[in-house]
Amino acid sequence: MPSLAKKGYAKPDMLRDTAWLADHLDDPSLCLVDCESVAAYERAHIPGARSLAAAITVPTKRESYLLKDPADGTFIMKPDLLAQVMGRLGIGDDTVVYAYDGHGCHYAARFWWVLRYYGHPQAHLIDGGWGKWHNEGRPSSRVNVKSAPAVFTPRPQTQYAVTAEELRDSRGKPGSVILDARTAAEYVGDNDRGTARGGHVPGAVHLEWLNALTQDANQEFRPASELLPMYARVGVTPDKEVLTYCHGNIRSSHTAFTLALLGFEQVRNYEGAWAEWGNRLDLPIER
Repeated sequence: MPSLAKKGYAKPDMLRDTAWLADHLDDPSLCLVDCESVAAYERAHIPGARSLAAAITVPTKRESYLLKDPADGTFIMKPDLLAQVMGRLGIGDDTVVYAYDGHGCHYAARFWWVLRYYGHPQAHLIDGGWGKWHNEGRPSSRVNVKSAPAVFTPRPQTQYAVTAEELRDSRGKPGSVILDARTAAEYVGDNDRGTARGGHVPGAVHLEWLNALTQDANQEFRPASELLPMYARVGVTPDKEVLTYCHGNIRSSHTAFTLALLGFEQVRNYEGAWAEWGNRLDLPIER
């Protein structure tokens, strides 16, 4: 794959490659966050990385590193709790964050989106994440990194989110496109993931989030020259408002990150996702 500088992204600063990370690993100001489970982190992680999951001390209905509200497991963690988690991670209002995982960066992208929603724009992803780092034979660690406490101030940026009602009312609206980032089986309704109804939001176009990545062990972001025409083929272009969703706002966070990387300025993510839409009988579906 070409270097990040040659991939043609509108906002290349949103990503860092593993070579850059290796050069900065000894920088004491580096805030590197592992977005996997505690068990995965304890098996092995990039040296110096802090564990997002380990900073969450309250029981949750979903995997803790997804930063969901413990009360419902569907919507984003409330501001006061999120502030506590970030404080334990050592992330303050001015901290520059670099995040990774071992699953195509979609957990890291979820972390990026939560930070973006809460008004912390200084978050970057490591292209290829743990997989590429490991495949390159770079060092690993099992040391549980502790961080000095910090003060994080949540500032909700509601322009990055879309509610179920707003999504419903946007159907067929000129200049808007609804993008479903789930699998084809979920989109057509063959896999309902345990919801009351399977299918998709009427009028939504489909492009699974994995298409943004190379189909190899490294799972790096594909260059803009491949991504832009791929999105354009389903009607997703930079001049439109793009409303993204999946089942739990994890995969669609990855899609939202990819679109932002490409320079899309009007991207809103549906936090309730199909976990809400598929269980609300007052909302329309299409199969």
